Amino acid sequence: MYKKRGSPYWWIAYRDASGRKIEQSTETADRAKAALIESEARAAVWTARHRPEPEPKTAPADPLFDELLADYLESARLSRDIVRDIYAGRHLAATFAGRTIRQIAPADIRRYRDDRRRAGVSDSSVKRELNVFCAAINFARDGGLDIPNPVARQKPSEPPGRVRWLTVEEAERLLTAARNNPRAPWLADAIELALMTGMRKGELSGLEWARVDLRQRLVYFQAHQQKNRKLGSLPLNDRARQALLRRANFRASHCPDAPWVFATTGGERILRIDRSFQSACQTAEIVDFHFHDLRHTCAAWLVQVGTPLLEVSQVLRHASIVMTQRYAHLAPHHARSALDRLATLGDNLATMPDSVESKAGVSA
Repeated sequence: MYKKRGSPYWWIAYRDASGRKIEQSTETADRAKAALIESEARAAVWTARHRPEPEPKTAPADPLFDELLADYLESARLSRDIVRDIYAGRHLAATFAGRTIRQIAPADIRRYRDDRRRAGVSDSSVKRELNVFCAAINFARDGGLDIPNPVARQKPSEPPGRVRWLTVEEAERLLTAARNNPRAPWLADAIELALMTGMRKGELSGLEWARVDLRQRLVYFQAHQQKNRKLGSLPLNDRARQALLRRANFRASHCPDAPWVFATTGGERILRIDRSFQSACQTAEIVDFHFHDLRHTCAAWLVQVGTPLLEVSQVLRHASIVMTQRYAHLAPHHARSALDRLATLGDNLATMPDSVESKAGVSA
């Protein structure tokens, strides 16, 4: 603390927290007050020097769409067939590759949806593609990333459920065509199993021998392999069991160590089914038919032989019987029986007691 020539005030000199020299007037001639000001200035410097460094502010997580999709598909590959997801991802990447999630707004999703529709893509296909986008975001969120979901509420409305099924004669033609396809010796058994069990294409492709019990005539499902995320099992009728026995004989002859029911001669899992299936459909002269329609055929046949919808729902492992209601119209005999019972009521009306309303003199 000192005085300068020509100034009535006391001056102080010190270095601030960065080491820069500070020289300033206390603006007081009272030495005690000047000393107090000097103490406060030096205390502030000490506090600044010893204050903990603030945590650096980091930008919110904002992964690239490409990275997000790749991580999701890599994880999904471990539990199920992702061929359709990969196909959907290619269309998504053509628009969103190179952009971060926060750079993709709901308006971009709407534009993608409308562009795909204008290109002639069905609503169900567009919805499947956006479902993959949404699933990838949810996968990242489950991993701890705090990112928005631009897909929410932008997907097309659910189209009416497709119900395309085969007659027994058409199914036999299709099986004959599949058996005569030397490039896909497994195809007929896959079709037979789908018809006799209602299993999905991904479930058949991912079916392992460890989950097949031929003695008890059961196939077991793990929770992550089912759309309803529940453990379950499915009984096998004679035709389904024979198809699996043929696969077991193929395995014993060509790939005894293969874990997959549907495997190549080298023991590799068969992932691509559609091309061989469509070739068989063409040979059998069956048009507008997809592999998943074999599941619809199984349901249709069950309903047509009088199986209650609740039991059909259990066979197909639907999450809700509401999903099974789409097949109700294939059992008109149930409605006919109910109306026939109603018709017999007229014969007995004359002998029925008067109603309470009639006795009270109330007219309808």
